[in-house]
Amino acid sequence: MLNIKMNRIIFEKYIYNYLELTKNKVYLENYIIETFGKNSSSINYMLCTPNFNICFHNKWISVNPSLTSVNHFIQSVNNISRISNKKCFGIFISNMPIRDLNLLSLTNENNIYLNFIQNSNKDQIIKELLLYLYSIKIFIYEEDNSCIMLEYDN
Repeated sequence: MLNIKMNRIIFEKYIYNYLELTKNKVYLENYIIETFGKNSSSINYMLCTPNFNICFHNKWISVNPSLTSVNHFIQSVNNISRISNKKCFGIFISNMPIRDLNLLSLTNENNIYLNFIQNSNKDQIIKELLLYLYSIKIFIYEEDNSCIMLEYDN
């Protein structure tokens, strides 16, 4: 059990470190709950741009994500979109595959756009995440402000 919990913490920090390289504001769960209320408690961190927010939920677990977990995430993203009055992208990240029934919940609603990234390889998750961020014009940067280029292979 401790191994799963430690992997989750390391996994969340790993992704958070990359998000900080975007030069956008990135907020952690405690700030999100304080600012947007407990109805946003399924968001692990949020990247904010002037025009939209990206909400992240990570599940490094030993079982498939539950329908309850997916729906709670959707409600949290909806809450943030409503309160911030901005378009929100929701990214649900997991090492375990999501069930087909849960995929039905991951549909675009109102002002939110949802994506699911699943892979047991942390480096592959980061690659998929960065490719997605680049597709919506969010880039990561070196300390000298040069953009980090990604290799794309199918």
